[in-house]
Amino acid sequence: MNGEEVIIAKAGKPMVRLVLIHTDDSPRTGGQWKGLIRIAEDFNTLTDDIAIAFGMEKP
Repeated sequence: MNGEEVIIAKAGKPMVRLVLIHTDDSPRTGGQWKGLIRIAEDFNTLTDDIAIAFGMEKP
């Protein structure tokens, strides 16, 4: 059963095939987006309408 393919059938007709998923365990590297995106200066600024919608300010 270690890594074997399993087929589930209904009335003799194959319906589902279960297979082992091989994952990539190598370390992730970053920086692919460096220089390609920009975060606006007001990124963390909460607008009044959103604050009201989440109950953080009174209307």
